[in-house]
Amino acid sequence: MDEANERELWEASTEGDIEKVKELLQHKDINVNWGDEEYDRSSFYRACGHGRTEIVELLLNDPRVDVNKSMRRGEYMATPFYIACQVGHIDIIKMLLKDPRIDVNEGNDNQATPLFIACENGHYDVVELLLGDTRVQVNQPTNIQVVPFLIACEGGYGDIVKLMMSDPRVDINRASDQGWTPLMIVCQEKFVTLAQLLLQDPRISSSLNSMTERFVTAFYLACQSGNYEIVKLMLNDKRIDYTRSTVDGYSPFFVACLEGHSKVVELLLSNPNINVNAKTNDGRTPIWQATYNSDLDIVKLILAKAEKVDIQSKWDVVNLTALGQAKFFSVAGQREWERTDQEVQLRKQYSKQIAQILEMYESFPEQTKFELGKEFDYLSKFFFFFFFFFEKIDIQNQ
Repeated sequence: MDEANERELWEASTEGDIEKVKELLQHKDINVNWGDEEYDRSSFYRACGHGRTEIVELLLNDPRVDVNKSMRRGEYMATPFYIACQVGHIDIIKMLLKDPRIDVNEGNDNQATPLFIACENGHYDVVELLLGDTRVQVNQPTNIQVVPFLIACEGGYGDIVKLMMSDPRVDINRASDQGWTPLMIVCQEKFVTLAQLLLQDPRISSSLNSMTERFVTAFYLACQSGNYEIVKLMLNDKRIDYTRSTVDGYSPFFVACLEGHSKVVELLLSNPNINVNAKTNDGRTPIWQATYNSDLDIVKLILAKAEKVDIQSKWDVVNLTALGQAKFFSVAGQREWERTDQEVQLRKQYSKQIAQILEMYESFPEQTKFELGKEFDYLSKFFFFFFFFFEKIDIQNQ
């Protein structure tokens, strides 16, 4: 039997020509495990990857077939079972799981298992099948220590996350090699429902305040991403440590100011445990950073709602206070080579207003706080009546 006929078996298995496959398998001297020159993909691998259920069954019943033979592309490798789970061919997976020869945990070159790839691709029915097989190692990590549950969280697959959380074998706290936990991932990706699910599970307590190698916590990531609902959930959880800062000294409150998340900043200011004057390693305070960003709203929020604000601290790099920085930008603008003339002028205008407010706060802190507080109270009442009015109209029109 020459290689041309073996290639014909390979092509028939790929295309789903079962009669041709039957005919070729009659030859006793055929190499049924022959693979293509490019990736060494066997006929069995191709049938599994292309959803050729009848051909898979036929090849499974042939004792010559190596059911675990991996394809290879450079360093990349994958078994027939792995590719079936990746694509989501449920009938083929059911069939393969019944065969005791199948290695259900053999991963690719990154050690990602079939369960991992099913989670990564959001195949709920495949994950359900695999969790039902006692041979499957549900917490087997990749070469960077990412487990299937973490990758399901990263993809935002709520149904898979719920399913896996119902399995007592699944470790919902397992972190990657850099210390990233499932809770951190959902906070960063702004998956509110998943954050709520994890926070309600008592098992999460052991990783609630865990830190990455750069001392980043889940709460920090929630503040950095600016998701109001997740931050609110975590602020109401007494187990959360709100004070932990990163290796650079960035507090959760500082990073919310840095990223310009005014709603989150306002929410954090309602918590008495938040230190509004915590400095980074290079001397920056939240009010200094908001001034540097020419973020008028956040500057006003901090001055109006914080008990006492340190406006005298300086960034080590420029040796300017927040007021000095605001005055500088009111004249020079900021990073003008990156912005349009209109944006630069707007930034100068905001910086000028910030400088005026900081000067007033420097001389009359209580009066400034009172005046800014009245401004926010007025805005709050305005938006309350605005939304109440339109909600009432909407109800009347239904």
